[in-house]
Amino acid sequence: MAMSSVLEVCETDGTVEWSTCKTEETFLEDVIRPFILFNFDRIKELLDKEKSERISQSPLWISLLNVIHNMSLAEKNYLALTFLEQRWFGRRESGKGIYTTAVTELQRIEQRRSPNISQKANQNALEYLIIHLAEQMGAYVRAKQEMMDYYVKLCGIGLQKIETDFSDMLNILKAIISRYSKSFHHPILIPLRNSWNYETDIMASLLEARIQMSNWQFLPSLLKLHDAHTKLEAWGVPFKTKEPKKKLSALITIKNNSIPPLISWLVKFFLTLLSKFSFYFHETLSKQALPGDMKMYLSNLSVDYYSKVVAFQKKTDASYIILVFDTHGTDYTGHGYHFPVGYREPPKGLDSFPAVFSYPRDKPIHLWPNVIMLLSEPASGSHGERPVYFYDEVQQITYFITKVDVRMSLLLVFESKKLEKDTTISNFLQDMSSCLRGTRLLSSLKQGSKN
Repeated sequence: MAMSSVLEVCETDGTVEWSTCKTEETFLEDVIRPFILFNFDRIKELLDKEKSERISQSPLWISLLNVIHNMSLAEKNYLALTFLEQRWFGRRESGKGIYTTAVTELQRIEQRRSPNISQKANQNALEYLIIHLAEQMGAYVRAKQEMMDYYVKLCGIGLQKIETDFSDMLNILKAIISRYSKSFHHPILIPLRNSWNYETDIMASLLEARIQMSNWQFLPSLLKLHDAHTKLEAWGVPFKTKEPKKKLSALITIKNNSIPPLISWLVKFFLTLLSKFSFYFHETLSKQALPGDMKMYLSNLSVDYYSKVVAFQKKTDASYIILVFDTHGTDYTGHGYHFPVGYREPPKGLDSFPAVFSYPRDKPIHLWPNVIMLLSEPASGSHGERPVYFYDEVQQITYFITKVDVRMSLLLVFESKKLEKDTTISNFLQDMSSCLRGTRLLSSLKQGSKN
């Protein structure tokens, strides 16, 4: 690989300094490799050693090494989410500022590029390699700066405390990925490219899984969760040297672990979605395991929604706790996986709002017209935290409805009169809404920088 890249960037008009370029290229491979291993101390060690030995006296070489030093500092801060911290006078420089410094230095290096072929012949192999790398490293730094802005937007969504369609955020991410997909492809920069691919692919898969869950799509959600999990475990290999069989989800719970906050947050995002998946598709999953095994699996999740529901029902004697799905505009097929077969007639009338989860009994068919009426009211579809409350004086039945996802509502039915401001009920609805909407998770993204 080293020789092929030497041939790619060091070949000029016949006047090349083969041995020198090969030496520098070997060093660059060694100093870039620790980026994917999160070993920033090793990068500093190699750079300090090179300063004392000085392989080359070229000003461009020295500039490039300074950039690598700044990039290692910026990467460390980036992974620590320091760019999300509120800046105070005298605080350490955030990753964004260090990246900006690196971009400026890389642009200076790029400006040394010879404008025409005749001048390139006079440019030695090392300079050509450095300029070539500077161009691609500049693209990498700009990509990271865009991702910083992206995470800031995610934090902003978390502050809204409402159900959110993440399709726009997925489209923004895909645009960033597309913009830089072929921008840093040099063999020396493979560790940077792999790190970038892991981060953005994992984030994209998690967002897609969340969107598919919002549309109650079982198999697409499952496949995206599996993809995110596989790549998270691969990216996190450097943290599992002592216990290679242990999952990242177990390692992040250990106090004073070395896993950076960004990766910890991505793991928590995955675990949050896994818990949500277990709740949305509980009926399908419960048919694949014995009750005792199912209970054990759910207890190991970050949020055991089923246990929350059971405990609340016992405490309040709720008659029904139901997840209601709005099928309008979706390819609803019912529980589990269905083999795709041509056109399916979409649900109509009462069937257009199926109960995808119901405890402790199946949905109350005799009450469903009332439920549909309440769901159809403007208040039930509003982007607010306040649940819809209705007491039927004739039947003496109390309804609470709150929207927990773009197409999903949580319904509570009591065969008695309950106060609208009942603390136990309000706290349960608020807790379930916050977890299922993901606002609590997005808020923790900013808090992760303080861990």
